[in-house]
Parts: sequence; C-alpha cells; structure tokens
Amino acid sequence: MKTVIIFACFLLVLLSALEISAPLNFYDKHVTPNMEINDCREKLQRLKIRNFNTFILTQRKTVEDLCRNGDGLRKLQNVNIIDCKVNKVGVLYGAIVTIKCENGIPVHLENVARIKPK
Repeated sequence: MKTVIIFACFLLVLLSALEISAPLNFYDKHVTPNMEINDCREKLQRLKIRNFNTFILTQRKTVEDLCRNGDGLRKLQNVNIIDCKVNKVGVLYGAIVTIKCENGIPVHLENVARIKPK
C-alpha cells in the first residue's frame, strides 16, 4: 500500500511538471519582445532548434491575455514576427498568428499568415 501511495505522489509531481513546462516551452520557443533578424542563429542554437522557427515579437502578457479569453484557436492580429532558418538572417514580417490554447495557456503556434516582409 505504501508503494502505491508513493507511486501516486510521483505521478502527481510528473503531471504538474508537464503542466508547467508546456507554456514555458511555448513562450521560450515563440514569444520574445526584443529580437533582431541577426539574432536567429544564436536563438536557434540556444533553443536547440535544428531547421526553422517563428518568433512572435510581443510581450508574454499579450499571449497570456489572449489564452485567458478562452480555449481553442485564438488569433493575434497585427503582430511582427521573425522567421528564422539555420545559418541565415531572419526575415521580419507583419502577421496574423493563430495560437492553440488549452486550459488558458498557449500550447502550439497553429498558423502564421504572413502579410508582407518589413
């Protein structure tokens, strides 16, 4: 019985860690208030991203507020993004981004409608 209780506690700790890591991972991978197109190489290396990533140039609070308004797909309009490819300078776009929210937190960058390079 003691083993079952310890195992149950262990599972609860693991689940809470997953709950915390999902939004942190999204913010680390996609949200930054300050970034230049020349920062791509360093950012991709630091995050261990091999090929391509899109960064939304906005405050974390903006995305938090967006997901706080409901679950499902939420759109963030008129934002700047930087598309980064390994070993290339990034490209700055205006965009409408669609973010998937679950339980009031962002979990996936679902779609990016690029408007035009800036």
